[in-house]
Amino acid sequence: MPSAIDCYICHDSDGTYCLPKSYTTNGRFSGLINGKATERLTKQIILEQYQGGDVFHAGAFIGDFFPALSRTVGGNGKIISCEPVPLSYRAASHTIALSGLTNVVLTKYALAADDGQLEIAVEDEHGNNYAQTARVGAAGKSITVPTTSIDKLCKDFDISILHLDLEGAEIWAMEGALATLANPKCQLVIIENFQTDVAHRFLKGWTCCGEADNNYFFTRSDLSGQFIDEARGNLRRRFEKIIASLQSSGTFEPSQSNSLTAEEWKVFETEVLQPAYRRAEEGVLPSTPEIESVLGLMKFSRLGYHLEDTLNTLKVHFSENAHPTLAYAYASLALECDGDAQKLLDICSGISDRYPNHAEIALLTSKLYQQVGNNKAAIEAMSRALAARPGSESFKNRYDKLVSDFG
Repeated sequence: MPSAIDCYICHDSDGTYCLPKSYTTNGRFSGLINGKATERLTKQIILEQYQGGDVFHAGAFIGDFFPALSRTVGGNGKIISCEPVPLSYRAASHTIALSGLTNVVLTKYALAADDGQLEIAVEDEHGNNYAQTARVGAAGKSITVPTTSIDKLCKDFDISILHLDLEGAEIWAMEGALATLANPKCQLVIIENFQTDVAHRFLKGWTCCGEADNNYFFTRSDLSGQFIDEARGNLRRRFEKIIASLQSSGTFEPSQSNSLTAEEWKVFETEVLQPAYRRAEEGVLPSTPEIESVLGLMKFSRLGYHLEDTLNTLKVHFSENAHPTLAYAYASLALECDGDAQKLLDICSGISDRYPNHAEIALLTSKLYQQVGNNKAAIEAMSRALAARPGSESFKNRYDKLVSDFG
């Protein structure tokens, strides 16, 4: 039996959980104390889409997914998981015992391309150890943990669903999952947040088909079902907010339903997203409708819509004479997809000099300067961005931090 923890013993319709009291200090998981399940829609989608095989789930946190996943695979499969934070690992071990789960394989590894070691923060600079402090490179108290790859952990299993919730460390985990992803039996990948670099490097040929609980669902086939349709609807509404922020409008009339069927999704793509994509392909001009389409494409791509196509299209028009909004759209996406920061900077810095009142290109130029190690130039560019948008709190915070760190 795992060692004792100062914790709450919580219950929901799936099982029983060990929740360390320190993890409730910021209120995020206090609902579990009252029997409110975490990330309910995500669990429902996994149950709906499971077609046999094993499920890989990391990080385990307190094992809040374990009872639902265990019920999903039943006696036909296993749950393979890992949790490197000692307190979370102990809590997850308690959850397994409390819920009487026999088909969960829990390890203490952090995920990377191969075996090794990694430092992760377990407390913030104020000594708090709530769940979100466990990040690679975060300020605070750190510990060294062993690493291994998803492929090694899963070599004896038949993974059909891969679910990663790693507080931003997904990119390193995916480097060690190439064989797992290449297996045709792996049909569903779930990633917390839409991470452009992960999609670009590891999920080419996969389609982002929905969002639930801030998790994004990628598939290589058409999925159908009540809950995945609800996730499609969530993604559609995020797209609609982008469209509403642009002066140009599409012809798509949103349905009154809270979900979006596969057929409705195709209509949405045909009537709203594809026309914007075609306008960019035809040649982006420095006039309002086309430039707005470029901004829309950039934002759509960050939610999984035609990322590679958009990058290739905008790259054709990325030059020293490019409109600053086009340069910003392409270079932002390219940087997020491991683009060459110096090459991007060579063009963006000149465009920013010619358009000193364009806040976004100045902001991006500042980020690129910082990426290549020229912190003085990063501060100067950020100063220009702040002058172009003096009311922006985020711009001011970034400028102040640059000055504090490097000024």
